Amino acid sequence: MRHDLLHIRDLVKDVDGFLTNREGEALYKLASICRNGVIVEIGSWKGKSTIWLGKGAREAGAKTIYAIDHHVGSQEHQGEGSPVWTFKEFENNIRKAGLDDIVTPFVKTSVEARPLVKDPIDLLFIDGAHDYDSVKQDFRLWSPAVKNEGRVAFHDTPWPGVGRVVSEVLETGQFRRAYFSDTLFFLTKTDKANVLDKIRDRMMFHLSRSFYAVNASSRPKWVRTSQKNIIKMFRFMINPCPFVNKK
Repeated sequence: MRHDLLHIRDLVKDVDGFLTNREGEALYKLASICRNGVIVEIGSWKGKSTIWLGKGAREAGAKTIYAIDHHVGSQEHQGEGSPVWTFKEFENNIRKAGLDDIVTPFVKTSVEARPLVKDPIDLLFIDGAHDYDSVKQDFRLWSPAVKNEGRVAFHDTPWPGVGRVVSEVLETGQFRRAYFSDTLFFLTKTDKANVLDKIRDRMMFHLSRSFYAVNASSRPKWVRTSQKNIIKMFRFMINPCPFVNKK
């Protein structure tokens, strides 16, 4: 697997997008356990995360990845005056990665695309608009279709709107086995979360917030590295096997 990850790192290094290699590797591992399943990505931009997901899906023999994006950029891009159109770059990047047979793009909003996907979902990756209302709408629209023991992943959880939705999701009692990698936070859907599951998930969420705070601090690098290593140790103690299906 290590050789595969290094190859994908090289493949995506020139693809524009705000995704770290650690986050990409986590998406790859999540996709690689979707045996014969369906993945939905909300927010594809130019395809960096789609490529990580696609390579993992190929490994798992997944059916398809529905890559949903209107491809006109965020509100910030739309307010700059010049029109934004990323679909051609997205298509080219997916083709170069050899994934055009497994990736089904929808050049639509999340709301417009929802009626077009009839399949149960194994992995839902939410990375669209980051304001609270948009993230909540994406979760509300798509999460009911996620299979029991399927995963829901959120990107950019330090953003206030994203973090607030994740915190609310933890309160539903419908998820367990939370984990994070950089700003990626994911959970496993379940119909049998218990009190201990909820405590562990809430601890994982607070660890993630501490990790973000340390990463953004102006402390010396060696101090930040030591603090992050301690956080990672507690993360391992809470969930040592985040990429294993436990049914």
